[in-house]
Amino acid sequence: MQRLIIIILFFSFFASVKAQDRTDFFYYDSLTYKQYEDGRWKDLAKSGKEALSMGYDYYYMRMRIGISYYERKSYINAIRHFKKALGFNNNDQIATEYIYYSYLFSGKYYTADAWTKLFSLSLSEKTGVNTAKKNRFSVDYLNNRSESEDIVNYFLSISDLLEPGNLIIPISYSNIGITMFNNPDPGFVLKHSLSYIRRENSLFSNDGTDSYPDYRQKVNQFQYFLSALVSNPSGLLFTPSAYYIHTSYSLIGFGSSGTRNYAYLIPVKENNIGGGAEISLTGGMIDLYLNGYASRLGSLNHLQAGSGFLFYPFSNNHLYFGAGYNAKMSEIVGGYERSYVLEAMAGISANNKFFVDVAFLSGEIENYVDGSGQVVYNGINEIERIIKADISVPVKDSGVIFYLGSRYTSEYTANVLPDYYYSTSSEKRFNSLSFIGGLSWTF
Repeated sequence: MQRLIIIILFFSFFASVKAQDRTDFFYYDSLTYKQYEDGRWKDLAKSGKEALSMGYDYYYMRMRIGISYYERKSYINAIRHFKKALGFNNNDQIATEYIYYSYLFSGKYYTADAWTKLFSLSLSEKTGVNTAKKNRFSVDYLNNRSESEDIVNYFLSISDLLEPGNLIIPISYSNIGITMFNNPDPGFVLKHSLSYIRRENSLFSNDGTDSYPDYRQKVNQFQYFLSALVSNPSGLLFTPSAYYIHTSYSLIGFGSSGTRNYAYLIPVKENNIGGGAEISLTGGMIDLYLNGYASRLGSLNHLQAGSGFLFYPFSNNHLYFGAGYNAKMSEIVGGYERSYVLEAMAGISANNKFFVDVAFLSGEIENYVDGSGQVVYNGINEIERIIKADISVPVKDSGVIFYLGSRYTSEYTANVLPDYYYSTSSEKRFNSLSFIGGLSWTF
């Protein structure tokens, strides 16, 4: 009899536990559904986490939690739950659509584009991605002025340079750039960029016997840049790139005729090339990237490799900050010289109505490749640090973006000896300020 009572009590306890589990499941299911209907997104996220901790993990629970984050613009957190929902129903187009917009609104445009590969025909028609404009064109203009007048006057006041060579002091430059983006297929973007730079320098030349002070050197530079960006729904981006730079300028040569010495112009033309690739892992609150580039600039070879991260603390593109480290190997007479460039960057937006981005670069920035290879700092002057600030303003529903920015640069002069070796014997520091403006539009 006692044995029978124990058996009955055991099964009664087991049945009560199962009933309690059943009650808890329906409790959390009905609670989260009611919170979803009422739009109580913060409460829904909290209740959903409790339900998950108790093992109640299923499609509708994940969708409700994802929507609760999405409605609060915490898009990166929302993506994680929508992907879990797809684990229960891998063909679900509702979750797929939410993931697409979550990536789009968090500023991860290329990953969002890759997700359109998974759209059904009806979802493509609903979102309009099949008929969306696929090309983007941008044009910008930059003007730079160097605070180098006192340095020019200083070298004019001395009889000659400390060593034979060419001392080039930047005065000003301007740059106009045109860029075309083409998106022929989801997950693939082709980028072409053409730019023209016009520089004015003060050139002091010395061959060891004769010297020529303050020749106003004009430098013309054309650059063509090509890159392809390949993305997939997992957030992996691969960006190979290549560029070609043609530069023309004049140097001073010295000759003699009888007892008379004279100076003459030596036209110089350089054709430089470079290329490399970057791999990025995006999609979460932290983006990671690795890159490497090789180039031949000024008749010398250069190698560069870098890594870095971007952190999105609010799970959207309203705020980010990051840092990067770039190692360089530059060819010099007798071998290679090691150097580095450090980067720090941050950005903020006001509800996607405008965006402010700032960046700081420090190190030996001469012959440095930036912006996936599109920007090459290949001037003769040595650059110590650069501070960049940009503001972008999208024009609502037009596909047009206006942007303005400035660049503050700290640099110093260096005498270039006849064998292309840099000497610091004529080193003088100065600053320069640039302003940039432009617009881009989709068509």
